[in-house]
Amino acid sequence: IKIMGCNEDAVTVEIPSEIDGKTVTSIGDNAFSDCRGLTEITIPDSVTSIRTGAFSNCSGLTEITIPDSVMSIGNSAFSGCSSLTEITIPDNVTMIQAYVFSGCSSLSEIMIPDGVTSINEDAFSGCSSLTEIEIPDSVTSIGESAFSDCKKLTSITIPDSVTSIEKSAFSGCNNLTIYGYARSYAQKYAAENNIRFALIGGLPRGDVDGSGGIDSTDIFYTMLYIANVAVGNDGGLTDEQIAAADVDGNGTVDSTDSFYIMYYVALRGAGYDTSWEEVLAK
Repeated sequence: IKIMGCNEDAVTVEIPSEIDGKTVTSIGDNAFSDCRGLTEITIPDSVTSIRTGAFSNCSGLTEITIPDSVMSIGNSAFSGCSSLTEITIPDNVTMIQAYVFSGCSSLSEIMIPDGVTSINEDAFSGCSSLTEIEIPDSVTSIGESAFSDCKKLTSITIPDSVTSIEKSAFSGCNNLTIYGYARSYAQKYAAENNIRFALIGGLPRGDVDGSGGIDSTDIFYTMLYIANVAVGNDGGLTDEQIAAADVDGNGTVDSTDSFYIMYYVALRGAGYDTSWEEVLAK
């Protein structure tokens, strides 16, 4: 049995696992689309697929539990669910389809399960409450505008497995730092698109000497590196130190980075509890 529709005035819905002795296995295209008064729904373990637009524009839906039995979630399945704050993607899902959570502006946290291989276009576009994302090692590609206009997104971890990221994937994410590994595709992408980059497990931003604080020694090491590189010498810093010195995350350590570190140290020395985000915004 496929669920094809419901009363648009429904507030709570419990989908049965059987109807007339036949198993309910899927929720059809646009089955609950525009049921704006729907606040709660129960999906049984018998369901294996949620089709295109199944819950699109259910703007009153605040949370939904998708059973582990679900193996596929269609395009735009939850797009426009602007009150949705929590959702768990089942482990059996291998692809995050286009526009699937687009416009879920209240969604503050999402865990992408191991086994997902691609995040398609606009999958999380307009999820303006998301603050951080960790991409699992199984993912190889991130599509166009996948996280566009996620305005609060400050941190995304991208593993070595990712070898394709569309240019617009993070458009409008103005406070984003990409965390990845040295010489990875993620680092190259960040440099090409002027997105701040930091090494996974590396030194904190600006702490070039690894002392646990940021001071005149870090300024000295940064300026010495810049001077050495300018005359064709080895800069004398490790990949980890270079990433820490590259405070603006543009892929190059230059005079702009040394200025930002000096400015940060000066503000802290004057007693201002400033953050890197505030410094870099100047």
